[in-house]
Amino acid sequence: MLDPKRPRILQVSNGFGYAWDNTKPFGEHVDAASLKLDGAPIDPARTYRVTINDYLALGGDGFAAFKGGTSAQFGIYDVDALVAYFGSHSPIAAVPPTRITRMN
Repeated sequence: MLDPKRPRILQVSNGFGYAWDNTKPFGEHVDAASLKLDGAPIDPARTYRVTINDYLALGGDGFAAFKGGTSAQFGIYDVDALVAYFGSHSPIAAVPPTRITRMN
Protein backbone atom coordinates (compact mmCIF):
# COMPACT_ATOMS: atom_id res chain seq x y z
CA MET A 1 0.00 0.00 0.00
CA LEU A 2 1.22 3.47 -0.86
CA ASP A 3 2.13 5.57 2.16
CA PRO A 4 1.45 9.33 1.67
CA LYS A 5 4.19 10.07 4.21
CA ARG A 6 6.75 8.42 1.93
CA PRO A 7 6.17 9.97 -1.51
CA ARG A 8 7.76 8.37 -4.55
CA ILE A 9 9.41 10.70 -7.04
CA LEU A 10 10.22 9.32 -10.46
CA GLN A 11 13.53 10.34 -11.93
CA VAL A 12 12.91 11.41 -15.50
CA SER A 13 14.81 11.25 -18.75
CA ASN A 14 16.67 14.14 -20.31
CA GLY A 15 14.25 16.50 -22.04
CA PHE A 16 11.35 15.88 -19.66
CA GLY A 17 10.69 17.94 -16.57
CA TYR A 18 8.06 18.91 -14.04
CA ALA A 19 7.54 20.75 -10.77
CA TRP A 20 5.96 19.36 -7.63
CA ASP A 21 4.46 20.98 -4.59
CA ASN A 22 4.71 19.11 -1.31
CA THR A 23 2.04 21.34 0.28
CA LYS A 24 -0.67 20.01 -2.06
CA PRO A 25 -2.82 17.04 -1.04
CA PHE A 26 -1.56 13.52 -1.66
CA GLY A 27 -2.11 12.65 -5.32
CA GLU A 28 -1.94 16.29 -6.42
CA HIS A 29 1.74 17.10 -5.80
CA VAL A 30 2.72 17.40 -9.47
CA ASP A 31 1.85 20.72 -11.10
CA ALA A 32 0.25 19.59 -14.38
CA ALA A 33 1.00 22.94 -16.03
CA SER A 34 4.73 22.36 -15.43
CA LEU A 35 4.94 19.09 -17.41
CA LYS A 36 7.27 19.73 -20.35
CA LEU A 37 8.98 17.67 -23.01
CA ASP A 38 11.93 19.35 -24.73
CA GLY A 39 10.70 22.69 -23.36
CA ALA A 40 7.18 22.34 -24.79
CA PRO A 41 4.14 21.83 -22.55
CA ILE A 42 2.63 18.35 -22.53
CA ASP A 43 -0.55 18.30 -24.61
CA PRO A 44 -3.23 16.20 -22.85
CA ALA A 45 -4.85 15.51 -26.24
CA ARG A 46 -1.71 13.88 -27.65
CA THR A 47 -0.42 10.38 -27.19
CA TYR A 48 3.12 9.93 -25.87
CA ARG A 49 5.24 6.79 -25.70
CA VAL A 50 7.15 6.25 -22.48
CA THR A 51 9.73 3.68 -21.58
CA ILE A 52 9.41 2.08 -18.17
CA ASN A 53 10.23 -1.25 -16.61
CA ASP A 54 7.65 -3.96 -15.97
CA TYR A 55 7.40 -3.12 -12.28
CA LEU A 56 6.23 0.44 -12.93
CA ALA A 57 4.09 -0.60 -15.91
CA LEU A 58 2.10 -2.81 -13.55
CA GLY A 59 1.56 0.07 -11.10
CA GLY A 60 4.52 -0.60 -8.83
CA ASP A 61 5.33 1.93 -6.09
CA GLY A 62 1.81 3.29 -6.42
CA PHE A 63 2.16 4.61 -9.97
CA ALA A 64 -1.20 3.15 -10.98
CA ALA A 65 -1.63 5.55 -13.93
CA PHE A 66 0.90 3.50 -15.89
CA LYS A 67 -1.49 0.55 -15.86
CA GLY A 68 -3.69 2.51 -18.28
CA GLY A 69 -1.01 2.47 -20.96
CA THR A 70 -1.86 1.04 -24.37
CA SER A 71 0.14 -0.54 -27.19
CA ALA A 72 2.74 -2.10 -24.90
CA GLN A 73 5.98 -3.08 -26.58
CA PHE A 74 8.67 -5.20 -25.03
CA GLY A 75 12.39 -5.02 -25.54
CA ILE A 76 15.51 -6.20 -23.83
CA TYR A 77 15.87 -6.26 -20.07
CA ASP A 78 16.51 -2.82 -18.59
CA VAL A 79 19.90 -3.80 -17.19
CA ASP A 80 20.99 -5.04 -20.63
CA ALA A 81 19.86 -1.75 -22.20
CA LEU A 82 21.78 0.19 -19.53
CA VAL A 83 24.99 -1.78 -20.11
CA ALA A 84 24.66 -1.29 -23.88
CA TYR A 85 24.08 2.45 -23.45
CA PHE A 86 27.11 2.89 -21.21
CA GLY A 87 29.17 0.82 -23.61
CA SER A 88 28.37 3.05 -26.56
CA HIS A 89 28.24 6.45 -24.80
CA SER A 90 31.06 6.33 -22.24
CA PRO A 91 32.33 8.32 -20.58
CA ILE A 92 29.05 9.76 -19.37
CA ALA A 93 29.07 13.10 -17.60
CA ALA A 94 26.62 13.95 -14.85
CA VAL A 95 23.87 16.36 -15.86
CA PRO A 96 22.64 19.23 -13.70
CA PRO A 97 19.67 18.28 -11.51
CA THR A 98 17.16 20.56 -13.24
CA ARG A 99 14.55 18.13 -14.54
CA ILE A 100 12.46 18.04 -11.35
CA THR A 101 11.78 21.26 -9.50
CA ARG A 102 10.42 21.37 -5.97
CA MET A 103 8.14 24.38 -5.64
CA ASN A 104 8.50 24.74 -1.85
